[in-house]
Amino acid sequence: MKRSGDLPTVLPPCAGGQGDETLSPPERNCTHTQARGGLGEPSPKSQEGRAQVDPAEPPSPRCRPTPHRRPAMAGGEAEPLLGWRGGGPSLRGGGRGAGGLAVVVLAVLVGDANRGLLIPSLQPYLGRFGGSTFEVGACNAAFSLGRLLAAPLYGLWMDRRSPGEPLLAALGLAGLANLLYTYAGPLGGGGAGSIAAVFASRCVCGVGASVLGVGRGYIGKQTSRAARAPYIALLCAAQYAGFTLSALVSTFAFPPVAWLGVDVLNTPGLILVGLHIMAALSLLLVPSNLFQREESRGGTQGPLPVPARAGLKVQLQVPGIVGAFVFLNFAVRAVLATLETLATPIIAYLITGSISPGDWTHSEAIKAVANLFAVLGALGLANFAALFFVARWVPARVLLASGLVLTLLGSGCMLDPFDGRGPGREISLPRFEAGLGIAWALGYPVTQTVVVSALSKVLTREQQGLWMGNLAAAGSAGRIAAPLLSGFLYTKLKSHTGFIPVLLCLATTLLACILVATFWARLGKEEGENEEEDEVDGDEGGAP
Repeated sequence: MKRSGDLPTVLPPCAGGQGDETLSPPERNCTHTQARGGLGEPSPKSQEGRAQVDPAEPPSPRCRPTPHRRPAMAGGEAEPLLGWRGGGPSLRGGGRGAGGLAVVVLAVLVGDANRGLLIPSLQPYLGRFGGSTFEVGACNAAFSLGRLLAAPLYGLWMDRRSPGEPLLAALGLAGLANLLYTYAGPLGGGGAGSIAAVFASRCVCGVGASVLGVGRGYIGKQTSRAARAPYIALLCAAQYAGFTLSALVSTFAFPPVAWLGVDVLNTPGLILVGLHIMAALSLLLVPSNLFQREESRGGTQGPLPVPARAGLKVQLQVPGIVGAFVFLNFAVRAVLATLETLATPIIAYLITGSISPGDWTHSEAIKAVANLFAVLGALGLANFAALFFVARWVPARVLLASGLVLTLLGSGCMLDPFDGRGPGREISLPRFEAGLGIAWALGYPVTQTVVVSALSKVLTREQQGLWMGNLAAAGSAGRIAAPLLSGFLYTKLKSHTGFIPVLLCLATTLLACILVATFWARLGKEEGENEEEDEVDGDEGGAP
């Protein structure tokens, strides 16, 4: 009888038996254990060698099946899925991968500048045509409606073709939409026609600005699960900077330029046109892999070849915990959209004592709002930077709960039961700004980063584009319902400090906290199962 160690080319199948807990990484990655059918199940290739070896002989040490266990951290504890593992970031594609990442980050920053740069000036701009807070909420909802419609389609587009194509189309649409916004006055003839033009421009701009899901999907495809979190944090930071720091531009006293037909209120729209042209040129000129088509993956080691163009049925087969992540994103974005819609009128009222947009324009109110958002943007970016280091030591379930609690505290701080009693008897400006800062700059960055990173880790490579698009669409749904409802309530109730809308923010965040508490154990379980797949399957979520 020949011993298995004497076989130079054929190794016995890895079915049955117990693996050695001390196996080195190359031994754990034995090709015979990598079949998609499950742990320790022989692959079709390994079946061919079954007749060539003596079944009585024990399996070779190199082919013992990987035990179904969770990876260990220092101290012997199992590492949770909702957390980042050690090791440096790893991005596929070398220089072209880095170029693609830079372009994606720029596109996301410019995409969210479509909101941030117009936050302080949208209300007075619509007020010029007779619009109110309700019209502001409607325009914010229209922007999110465009994102909601486009995000899943862009995700499918990038899964079937390449990330560069939807990015280029989106940048072109957003640039044209901002031209319409800039010249809504003469094109609409003033009054209701101009308000309709602004509304239409915001809806089309939302379609063009729906690049966040593409960016998340691209990172999911280009990185391993273990190295993904820093890149997700970078993308979230770019998004955050886009809608906070860009508000600082509105503090500039833009002089009227007659031959361009712009003044202090519509110049931001023309600036956005220029930014989108710059981003489109970067996409076309910077060497990257963004226009590289998806191909089938294969090889002698790792998982069996899986077509990148997986069918829709396969793409929809996701763990049940995905639904929780999608709702959390909906809730967080709904709260953020409410604060975004009401921050300008509430702060301007607390400064001027007037609810008239005309009075705000002739005071320091608009500049104060822009300065506040710039400060919150800088604080939020510092929070993102700290999050990268803190997340190495704190389980992300704890970070997720902490972010939601901070948002809850911020909403409670802004809650004013004396709304409507008049200046001096309502909430103070410092208290409202403090609550806004806690929710906006501390709670939101933590919650958003953890939700996106965790969802990306439970998806396969083929599911990244579609489900990151779905996640973005859920956020857009929150941003549609919340501005419409908050704008309607603020106007209908003749509110000054938004007691009822802020109360709804408090209730929504509390519901999200209850959801996390309900799924607390499940979150850890899903994370552990995913880490096992990451180690056993060669990290299909991001490996080439």
